[in-house]
Amino acid sequence: MNNQPSPLTPHELRLINDYWRACTYLAAGMIYLRDNPLLREPLSHGHVKRRLLGHWGSSPGLSFIYIHMNRLIRKYGYRGTPATLAATKAHAELQNNLSAAAHLIHGSSEGRFSITYCPGHLSQQEIESVNFQYADLAAMTQRYHPDKLKDGWNTLPDGEKIFYISNPALGLWACRSRFEK
Repeated sequence: MNNQPSPLTPHELRLINDYWRACTYLAAGMIYLRDNPLLREPLSHGHVKRRLLGHWGSSPGLSFIYIHMNRLIRKYGYRGTPATLAATKAHAELQNNLSAAAHLIHGSSEGRFSITYCPGHLSQQEIESVNFQYADLAAMTQRYHPDKLKDGWNTLPDGEKIFYISNPALGLWACRSRFEK
């Protein structure tokens, strides 16, 4: 039997389990159902897809990985190479998951530029705890007018220059001009 203490509290473990079960349920619904995913009425043959297309079998495993990566991001943040290497030396959970440590390094701007998030659904403490800057969504939408910005560099009427990414999930890859000559 393993006598090492769990890196997760019982509360964290319950939250992660609940979230993973919800992700797995949603994946199963995407695989098999074409209607009635919340089962608001008894399941019928009409709700089930006639033919399964795609490869969704890895969804539970991917959700499991993303859940734990999110936990490590919230715990250690995007603090750059020196801080991440120090955290890796000090914490077995990073030593045992070097790909997570690499992600924390790659997710950092290494101080070359600032990253400001205006998510609208996360708190200022949550955003700043991972070493990003927080801004209020309503205030930033009023100042920067996302409907008028283009991906890449923009100069505002007051002369401020910003690099805008309409889909942060794509990061800098979202700017097509980076690949054009």
